[in-house]
Amino acid sequence: MKERDGVVVVPDFLAPDTVALFTEEISKLPRHDIEDHLYDKCVQMGESDVLSPLMGDLRSNVKEFIEDYYSCVVGHEELASLVSGLPGWELQLHADTLQDTALNLGTYGGYPSRDISTLLYFNDHGTDFTGGDLFMPNQDLFIFPKAGTLVAFPTSEKYLHQVAKIQSGERLNITTFWHVLERFDSTRYV
Repeated sequence: MKERDGVVVVPDFLAPDTVALFTEEISKLPRHDIEDHLYDKCVQMGESDVLSPLMGDLRSNVKEFIEDYYSCVVGHEELASLVSGLPGWELQLHADTLQDTALNLGTYGGYPSRDISTLLYFNDHGTDFTGGDLFMPNQDLFIFPKAGTLVAFPTSEKYLHQVAKIQSGERLNITTFWHVLERFDSTRYV
């Protein structure tokens, strides 16, 4: 596990056999164009009878991890569907908790009820896709996605982030936003 200023990166959060099961099932799913300026170069994947029960287990495991790490109780705020980033897709600098007007970044922002963001990657930067790395300028942190890796961070303006334009391949991940219901240690970033 790697930590920097409230950002935590957990390689191998998912076992390789779990990643393989997810990617095999993801490859079978239909892709649907997303009619949203944020995801105009992405597709949203349909439902799967195999993945649906696994998603519940996955959410529980991520929830347990972030509650322990950030010393809080969280509620499931929002699950972005399995998203496939395609060549040309990128996310400009933004914060997941603030609307665009709050920071004058000229980019999409988040919602005030989001307190913690988690990203879970299902394939590898440099092998399955190029580009698509996550950059957090205030932490001077570049994260190059690797299958099975979990990334968690608070959503405040201190944790601005962007995703570099995908150059080739397909970037597979799940983004989940969490709402803090109760804090046990106010010094733990959120």
